[in-house]
Amino acid sequence: MFRKAAIEATKTHPLGSVIALRPVSTSLLVGVFAIFGLALVLFFCFGSYTKRVKVYGQLIPASGLVKVHAPQPGVVTAKHVSEGALVAKGDPLLTISSERYTQSGAAAQESIGIRMQRRLELLQHERTKLEAIHEEEAASLTHIIATLTQKLDRIDNQIQLQRKRVAIADDSTRRYASLASENFVSRDQLQERQAAQLEQRTRLTDLTQLRAETAKDLAKHESEQRMLPLKQQTAMGRVERDILAITQELTENEARRHLVIVAPESGQISSILAEVGQHAEPNKALLSLVPQHTELIADIYIKNKDIGFTRIGDRALIRYASYPYQKFGMHGAAITSISSVAVPASEIVSISGALPGLDHQAAQELYYRASLRLDNQHILAYGEQRPLAPGMALEVDILRETRAIYEWVLEPLYSITGKISS
Repeated sequence: MFRKAAIEATKTHPLGSVIALRPVSTSLLVGVFAIFGLALVLFFCFGSYTKRVKVYGQLIPASGLVKVHAPQPGVVTAKHVSEGALVAKGDPLLTISSERYTQSGAAAQESIGIRMQRRLELLQHERTKLEAIHEEEAASLTHIIATLTQKLDRIDNQIQLQRKRVAIADDSTRRYASLASENFVSRDQLQERQAAQLEQRTRLTDLTQLRAETAKDLAKHESEQRMLPLKQQTAMGRVERDILAITQELTENEARRHLVIVAPESGQISSILAEVGQHAEPNKALLSLVPQHTELIADIYIKNKDIGFTRIGDRALIRYASYPYQKFGMHGAAITSISSVAVPASEIVSISGALPGLDHQAAQELYYRASLRLDNQHILAYGEQRPLAPGMALEVDILRETRAIYEWVLEPLYSITGKISS
């Protein structure tokens, strides 16, 4: 106990003694790393990931967006509707003018229209005159037929009376002939009776002939009366055809001058691309119409390399360009149809216009068209339901198969193993 080391140990050093302590932070770090490693292992074993395919598209009506074009080149002279307006089938939308001018500055089609209108007025006046003439002819024939019918009745009565006179004359002549044969009357008296008989027969013959002529005249006028409607229709038909031809030419001329474009069906005006004074071409849409009582669908185009495992019924998540998903979230949808034929990007642009996400530089890139049924036709924004509008651009994530994380990590090994086995 009196060793030098023991004596030194009992002495007090001015700097104090050295204490060897294990740092607390090392234990904490080991614990944290252990928990993190366990969580990573659990995530790797039990976590899952759903593969997604990103595509682009836009909203369109389920029955199709109706695009209205000008049937002929011209200048827009009037707009009868505004964006968002509800229209019925046949309502006027735009007025297009295709007026042409002569070298002197006169409106050529207007001058043609004035001359056509004058010809139309003359034909209408002629039709009115023909109607009056036909009415007069019908009245005249009716009067003549009535007169001849009455005359025929009088002649029939006269014939009946004359036949009685002839019978009396015949009887008187027979009696005088009998008396003359017995010399009770003279020969002259008998001849007087015979002359009277002949006169009565002659009168009966004249009345019979007069009746035949009257009946013939009556039949002729009755035939004319029966043919009169056909004659009138023929004459009026000729004038009506001329009137219709002039009216059609006048309508076509006015249509070339001022063509009113009407709504092809009932719906809501979604966009108006034409302005007053703008030149309209048949190959350019003037406005778009959303048909009435139709829901919106997402119209998307899937690249050729992504179509293989895409099926009808697959779920999808939509991000609307007008409503940033960071603030308004993503919205569900389901694939309802997929086209069986791929079309190049150039053809899609010519049919549907410029679509977001299409590679317009690669005009021959093939795409398959697909439709999505939206879970909701509205979007909740700042506490209120706002309706979606046709033409809204969107991005879509089509959800594919869901696998565990380790399966996705080991997929390259599965691929290599499959290649080696094959």
